[in-house]
Amino acid sequence: MKRFILIFLLAGTCHAQCQPGLKCTDLPDKPTPTVRVKLIDESINRPVWLTLPVPHRTADKSFWIAQALVQASTIVDVEVSVNSLKKPGVVELNPLLGKHPSRLRYYGTNEALNFTIGYLSWRAKRSQDAAHEFGAKQSWDRWWVASAATVAVHMFGVGFTLAETRR
Repeated sequence: MKRFILIFLLAGTCHAQCQPGLKCTDLPDKPTPTVRVKLIDESINRPVWLTLPVPHRTADKSFWIAQALVQASTIVDVEVSVNSLKKPGVVELNPLLGKHPSRLRYYGTNEALNFTIGYLSWRAKRSQDAAHEFGAKQSWDRWWVASAATVAVHMFGVGFTLAETRR
């Protein structure tokens, strides 16, 4: 019975889209995504908020490369830390994690931060792309800084852990 209802609903939807006498040009276009962007108006030297269309897909190759680097640095940092904790007398110095965190706690804490940084980078890149397409200058157009800082912090953590535990 459930399959019959599903097929009936899908057939009705297909029929509604294919009515005789209706051209494809009569159908409405999909909505255009927009983003609210803070731009600098040089004539009055003050910020101005505009709603601009998003020109293309925000999560492009450069965005995914940055996120892959963040994930790779997280994995390296966590695995080095977990393996170092197996040595006697070694404790975790990060107060967010506790003295002897599990691998689950490491990944849970780091992935929550990585998700937040990824989302904020995506939002910044979306605004930057819309502003550049509009031909405007933004007050801040470095969407990749948060990802680069995360990679740097993880690599510093790896170096610090290796230096302190391999005496």
